[in-house]
Amino acid sequence: MKLNSRAILVTTSLIAISSIFYNVFLFGQVSNLHNEFDSVEKQYKEQLEISNNYKQEINNLEFKMNIIDDEYEFYHKYAVITTTTGYRYHKYGCYHLNNDNGFYIFNIENATYQGYTPCLDCLGSGSTEEIKDKLKRELY
Repeated sequence: MKLNSRAILVTTSLIAISSIFYNVFLFGQVSNLHNEFDSVEKQYKEQLEISNNYKQEINNLEFKMNIIDDEYEFYHKYAVITTTTGYRYHKYGCYHLNNDNGFYIFNIENATYQGYTPCLDCLGSGSTEEIKDKLKRELY
């Protein structure tokens, strides 16, 4: 019976020692996982901050773009360009425009009042109202 008790004691001791070593091993694994998690969480927060900064920059650029779009729309609808030497008014981009000699920007009514007539190449013929309507249609 003594042998059985001794065998049980040795077996129990081996199991306890194995359990302790295994628990120490698992503690190390859990500790490593915590460290890895903390590192990944830190990277995530850094990337989230970078992402939020980019989103803010996109919002700022969209705001500026809307302002520029409004200005573009205004000039496209209402402004025409005359040269200092010509007698026609043009829309921006007309190949007749050459700013070597200078230019003026007017609304259509003022250009018409001052004796300018529409460029047949970029604006075509028509009344002031027809040309204004054409500029508005071409915008969209």
